[in-house]
Amino acid sequence: MECSNNKRQAGFTLVEIMVVVVILGLLATMAAIGVPRYILDSKNTKAKTECRTLEDAIEAYVNFNNAHNVSEDEVLQLTVEDDRLKKKKVPKDPWGRDYIVTFDDESNQYTVHSMGDNGSDGDEDDVFSDGLRKDQESDY
Repeated sequence: MECSNNKRQAGFTLVEIMVVVVILGLLATMAAIGVPRYILDSKNTKAKTECRTLEDAIEAYVNFNNAHNVSEDEVLQLTVEDDRLKKKKVPKDPWGRDYIVTFDDESNQYTVHSMGDNGSDGDEDDVFSDGLRKDQESDY
């Protein structure tokens, strides 16, 4: 007499498990490739915003106090002591370095910028409030 076992064992086959592992590996690879770019983009955006905020604070101080040709050291000091700012200190850029404040005699304006990701001043990854290097032309 034959004993037939009609119960099927529940579970996954090796092929099904391998397909899932391959799909998860592909998703992890895509995430690992894309995430660093988004992190750099967010740091650049934060640096642009902080440059613009610092430039506005400097302009407000100069206009409020009718001060012209304030030295860069005085500018950094005023951003620390100006009670109109919510933060009482000049923030570091997203890479942990100080922002660079310069005065342009031609435009009679202060410019704040970050050296960007690589930490070298004057190259293509410098971040300004308008998002461009000083010597690049804007499209608008």
